[in-house]
Amino acid sequence: MTNKPHYNPCFWTAFWNTDYLNNFRHQKNVGVKAREVLVKALSLKNLKIRTDKTANLFIERNGGIAELNESEVLDYCLRYFPEHYSKVTDYYRTNTGLLLLNIENKYTGIENSVKDSLEQVIKIRKIPDIKSKTEISIFIYLQKTRNIYYQKKQKENFENNGLAKFERLLHFINIYTDRDELMSSIIDILSSKWTLYRYKKPSLILGDKPIIEDHKYLWIAIAPDLLLKIDLSVKVPVEFRTIHKSMFNKKEMIKYNRLTYETSENSIIGTSEKQLIKISGT
Repeated sequence: MTNKPHYNPCFWTAFWNTDYLNNFRHQKNVGVKAREVLVKALSLKNLKIRTDKTANLFIERNGGIAELNESEVLDYCLRYFPEHYSKVTDYYRTNTGLLLLNIENKYTGIENSVKDSLEQVIKIRKIPDIKSKTEISIFIYLQKTRNIYYQKKQKENFENNGLAKFERLLHFINIYTDRDELMSSIIDILSSKWTLYRYKKPSLILGDKPIIEDHKYLWIAIAPDLLLKIDLSVKVPVEFRTIHKSMFNKKEMIKYNRLTYETSENSIIGTSEKQLIKISGT
């Protein structure tokens, strides 16, 4: 049972190691699993910089695990599946041990379903077609909703309505298993104006809140040299191609890094210690 899931997946954060990134882009053997890749990390608790494996970063312990308490499950069953109430009652009568719901494999499955598109964008430094754009939209929505801060708000909302944790996890998974629900959730992202800024040097950091919401914009560092900016106020056909800009002007990059530093609470990763020192002012 996985009790230390990564809300920023290792296959993504590993690209903040520039050797790993360059080898990947040049189709060389990266020589190490993504979770074993070393990156520079800044702890925002004590402003200390360390070198660490991606496996040790951006962890939410037991985030996808919930106890299936008998009274809470029976209440849920009465509300949604009353025809199965007697069967569930009988099950609890004959099974007295601890019952858990574990959706970590679901998280992994969703991430893996869009992993190829994300890696293709990182490799070729462009979003080539509607398939890539759609799957990047799913990845963005996943990172936004799986994030620890979003989940904290959801936890408060569900608890205020007297609903158990397992219901929150089921609600989360149902969005991704219902195609219509998923498309409804991502359409605002997918139908907005996309601009991908491509930098010559890997200058972007990544925080524990990877989707930055700034008024009408969403920002995400696809890689340390690729910054995606989505203007939610400008609506376009979903098949409208992403605008690509090769940037030497650092204005957008500086703003994104500042917002990332200001909105993160636990950790930030960068491509070098010098970069993290400059951003944190330590």
